[in-house]
Amino acid sequence: MLVNRPKELGWEKLSVSKVYEDNNEAKHLYQRFGFKKTGLFHDEYFREFASYEKILK
Repeated sequence: MLVNRPKELGWEKLSVSKVYEDNNEAKHLYQRFGFKKTGLFHDEYFREFASYEKILK
């Protein structure tokens, strides 16, 4: 699995910096692989997007 390789390399976390709130498929995929929402922001057009992070320890 793609998430296992960074762990093998000694990485401590994976981050996704911009997932738009209306992109339900992407949000579901990241959450399914254990990513947690770490922030909610607005772009220059006032669209909401979130950042996600997965701790690999």
